[in-house]
Amino acid sequence: MSGLHATPAALIDKLAHSFYEVVPHQYRTYCSFTSQIIQQVLVHFDVPCKRVPCQIWYTQPDHIYVIGFLGKDTPQKWDGHVVCCTDHLLIDAATHHFERDFGLQVPWTVVTPLFEFPTPALAHTNISATDAIWWQPPPAQTDTPPPLEPQALVDQYATELIQRLEAVQPATASHPAQFKPTGHAPAKRFI
Repeated sequence: MSGLHATPAALIDKLAHSFYEVVPHQYRTYCSFTSQIIQQVLVHFDVPCKRVPCQIWYTQPDHIYVIGFLGKDTPQKWDGHVVCCTDHLLIDAATHHFERDFGLQVPWTVVTPLFEFPTPALAHTNISATDAIWWQPPPAQTDTPPPLEPQALVDQYATELIQRLEAVQPATASHPAQFKPTGHAPAKRFI
């Protein structure tokens, strides 16, 4: 763990706010690519993490929108969703599907605590007083391994993020990100 970041949570917070200042916006729906970059950055800083396949649900009182593992057979496209998880936090830099596909306003990067009690859900975060995002395990008997992305491109963006995180300058937060610290504190939205 770098001396610039007192805790893994502080590092992850800065990573979330810096992510799309380095990674081009065109990758906001590429969960396999973004999670692979995040994992490589966190491993560099000795933060244990893994990529976790899941479904992601956007819930409203009268509707649920779902991304990943819907049984779609689209050539050249993986039918899943994957995030990066540490021991206590879930990091998702590909929630943009909800905005692109359904017109729902979502943060570009979400960091939220993993549930620490037995439950099928991985994590949850409130988007508003009525809307929330839930990360659920994939349906049984689905092919869940995410595709591996072009390593040279992953290396390029991971290296740029590592350099930014090692710099003393603060991130400018020019994009929407949401960070919910562990514990019961309310979500904070950075715009």
